[in-house]
Amino acid sequence: MTCPGLRIGLLVLLTLTLPICLTGTAQAKPPLTAEQVVTIVTASKFGITVERAVEMIRERGIGFTVTEAFLERLKAREADAAIVNVVKELGGKRKTTVQPTAPPGVIPTKPNGAEPAPPPPPDVDLLPLGTVPTAENWSEFLESVRNRVLRYAHSLPDFICNQGTRSYQAFGRRGWTQREIYEVEVSYFDRSPHYKQISKYPLFRDVGEFGPVLTGIFTPRSQATFKLRGLEKKHGRNTAKVSFQVPQETSQRPIQVKDEGMVPFGYRGRFWVDLETHQVIRLESKSTDMPRKAPITDEELVLRYKEVMLVDKLVWLPAELHVIVKTDAMGDGGLSTGALNAGGTPNFQTSDKTSLRWVSFFRNYRPFEPE
Repeated sequence: MTCPGLRIGLLVLLTLTLPICLTGTAQAKPPLTAEQVVTIVTASKFGITVERAVEMIRERGIGFTVTEAFLERLKAREADAAIVNVVKELGGKRKTTVQPTAPPGVIPTKPNGAEPAPPPPPDVDLLPLGTVPTAENWSEFLESVRNRVLRYAHSLPDFICNQGTRSYQAFGRRGWTQREIYEVEVSYFDRSPHYKQISKYPLFRDVGEFGPVLTGIFTPRSQATFKLRGLEKKHGRNTAKVSFQVPQETSQRPIQVKDEGMVPFGYRGRFWVDLETHQVIRLESKSTDMPRKAPITDEELVLRYKEVMLVDKLVWLPAELHVIVKTDAMGDGGLSTGALNAGGTPNFQTSDKTSLRWVSFFRNYRPFEPE
């Protein structure tokens, strides 16, 4: 039985996976990345048949090293055995090849899983913690924050938490209507999150809240610009408010565009840096320069962090996540079978443009204990 709003939720899974490969053109589609395979697995439960999922994987091939950890990730998503087997088969046949040159405006990156992530910057702060940014020390302050962000995923201990999410849908100018409430257990190890279904519907927001969403802003190749907006009290902490903008040409955030593959989009926003720790504790971003043929027209994100005690250590971890996407597509609140095709383009039924909203809360953080 199909749940209302699930299929359009899959559309957003195709658009908000972070970080992800940015190669791909209408002329030559690259092999699938790890995140794209995971998205196909999710779609095989609610949008497409297992047979079609296997066909899609065979058509594109595998562009990353299939590890035991990745196979465990597929099993955690309850992937069908046929999908797991074809991933193993193609992963075993994969050969190292030279990546094609990306066209102008697209940043070439290596497929997820092809090589280990680069090492984090040295654990050295350019300014003492607690330093207030000024015009004189702004460059050093910004680099101190950048180093914290780029070290974040490497510094996190293994942990488990629960992520509860409420999804909403709106049509035209009408208000939000709640659709589903669901919960997953998140196990963080090997520097990546792994999800286990708890509630009836195995849906969740996974937009890089455990590090990648901030890394995408601060990585040098994004060429983001930053501006100090002053000092503020935020969530009970003394913070520096900073605005940022990432141009489309150098953005590390892509969206799946039919017949074009993954195409980057620009975005801008603001974040708040805790002066005591130089950690980003709140992020607000909004898309700009969305590709013309993209299935969504706008995306907004708010992510708040909190301090959590884990193994006698205070760690900044996600507290809540809000995501809103808007589309030019039409909808009736419940989408018919086949509403999401292989290219990520929805087919709707009525004359109202559709907006989707997810609100997630993270709770019950505890140390990870392998079974």
